[in-house]
Amino acid sequence: MAIYSALEDTHYALATNQYCHFTSPIRRYPDLVVHRQLSRLLKQGRAPADVQELDVLARHCSDCERRAEAATRELVKRRLLAYLADRIGEEYDAIVTGVAEYGIFAQGEQIPAEGRVHVSALGSERFQLDEDAQSLEGGKGKRFRLGDRIRVAVARVDQERLQLDWRLAGSDPSPPPPPRTRYPVKTKRPRQTRGGGK
Repeated sequence: MAIYSALEDTHYALATNQYCHFTSPIRRYPDLVVHRQLSRLLKQGRAPADVQELDVLARHCSDCERRAEAATRELVKRRLLAYLADRIGEEYDAIVTGVAEYGIFAQGEQIPAEGRVHVSALGSERFQLDEDAQSLEGGKGKRFRLGDRIRVAVARVDQERLQLDWRLAGSDPSPPPPPRTRYPVKTKRPRQTRGGGK
């Protein structure tokens, strides 16, 4: 997502001290502002807009772009949930995208919907979050971690709250971690004095 500013800025990848971005054809209001500035500069020999005016426009355009991105994400989520609402029980391959004390999050591979599998739907064993390993580990060795492939089924769709609940359909969670080995503790050796003296 673009962030607009009235300040001169650098472009890391292009290794330039001054950079101005615009697209062609003109697709966004900031593109139009840049073209107007260039046109006035060529005609009048100076930049007509002051920095404060450009700063207000830049902040407004950045805010509008953030809201547009959020609206797009929400629309996509609403459409996915509407599609899945009629498919309760249908199974999909998914990837674990998050772990929490209360369950795991997974995103479908065939359909890019993300939902959660509540810890109560993971089986009868008691699960515990291992934040360091980014995994949810069961007392009997079952473990779910980021990136695991699992098979899920649509369990519940709440279109008002924009929530999707999966249930496990048949998964191969990560194997239990190998037992932790204890590494030998280094001990200090007595220092020897030089010269063999007292």
